[in-house]
Formats: sequence, structure tokens, C-alpha cells
Amino acid sequence: MKTIDQVFKNVFGKALISLGFINPKQSNILFKLVNGEVLQFVSIKKESARVEGRKEFTIIAGVRSIYAESIEKKALLYCACDLLYLAGDSYSMEQRRQLVSISYDEATMEEAVDFALLKTLEIILPKLNMVTDLSSCIEFYKKYRPDMLDCADCFHNDSLILIKTDNRDTFAKEIEEQLGVFLARLEKGEIGGDINSYRAGLHHGFITAIAEPRDKVFSDPELYARATTELERRKDVSKKILESYGLL
Repeated sequence: MKTIDQVFKNVFGKALISLGFINPKQSNILFKLVNGEVLQFVSIKKESARVEGRKEFTIIAGVRSIYAESIEKKALLYCACDLLYLAGDSYSMEQRRQLVSISYDEATMEEAVDFALLKTLEIILPKLNMVTDLSSCIEFYKKYRPDMLDCADCFHNDSLILIKTDNRDTFAKEIEEQLGVFLARLEKGEIGGDINSYRAGLHHGFITAIAEPRDKVFSDPELYARATTELERRKDVSKKILESYGLL
């Protein structure tokens, strides 16, 4: 009897290989290296079943630069986003309910994975395709995983790409856009909350956690030198890992 991982690798492997991904035999993660510096990936994550006698899963995906703390598989899964999250608010509540977790049993396993592939091609791939270099990797992070850019002064996660690209963003645009989304959902009654508290949270997330630590690196020559040395070290380590994935 086939497992969900086997069906995933077969169905997604056939579809995504033609789009530049590779499908390693010993992994349920599909990889694509872009511009020699950004790793895109798609995988499957099993979820807790809500109905007895059935099983559930979701598709997860994301990006990671070769200047991140790690591009090992565990680190990739840690920074991934699921299908529902990547769908965003552009989908109706009914459509979003379909993406919370995809349910199947032995008889409907392949049908469920086919549906997951359809939604991956519709929702995930267009977003991954926009990540073509380090700058667009930062844009992806800003929208979906800003925590990957936290604490550049401690060389945390993938924050050093801010230094590598000489990024000087104020993040004002991102804060205003997210405030606009919050207000729209608040007016529709989809969520509750206080606008001032939300604004303070955004300021902390983008300014206190990302911009200020980044600027600390730029303003401290010794720290900046250490950061550039660490960038080169990580690149060398990542290249060896990419070789193990079959990407180099």
C-alpha cells in the first residue's frame, strides 16, 4: 500500500521537475536553486485528523538564502509557510476552509494529492516564482516571514542578507499596508482588536526587531566586518549542503 509521502513525491515530482525543481529519493522535500543564492522548497506536512478514520495533510513551502544560519532540512521546515497562510485574504472563507488541512482516506489519497498540487500551482508557485534574487527573497520574508530578518546584529536566521544587499528599508510601506489589511478585516467584523495595539506590534516587528539591529551592524565597523566574514563562511557551508541535495 502506498503512503501519502510516496504519492506526494510521485505526483509533485512529475509536475515540479518540469519547473526546475529536483526530487531527491531520500527526501520528501523538493528543491530549486535560484540564481545560485536562493533555495526554494516545497514539502508535505501531516496534520492531526479531525474526523475518525481519515488522515490530513497540508503543503508547506518557502525560501532560504545560502547566507542563512542553516539550509539543512530541519531549518527549511522551520521557516516554511503552509498553503492556507500563503493563500492570504484574497480567498473567500469557504475557499480558505478547503485549505486548512486536506483530508483523505486510503481510497481518496491520490485525489487529495492531486487537489493539493492544483492549489500549489495556483497559490504557492506564483509567490515562489517572484523570488529571483536576494532582494526579492527579502520581499518574500517581509510579507510572509519577517521573523527570518530579525536581529541582524546577532546574525540570526537569514537576517544577514540585509547586510549583503545593503538594505536600508524604512519598512514604512509594509507597516501601512498591514495596518490597512487589519482595518479592512476589523470593519468586516472578521477580527477584533485595537488599532493602536496592532500598530505598536508592527513597529516592534519591523523597526525594533529588524531595522534597528540591521542599522547597528551598518554603524559599527567591527560588527560589520564580522558580519561580512560570517556571510562568506555560511556561503561555503551552504554550498556543501546544496551539493548533498544534488543542486550543485
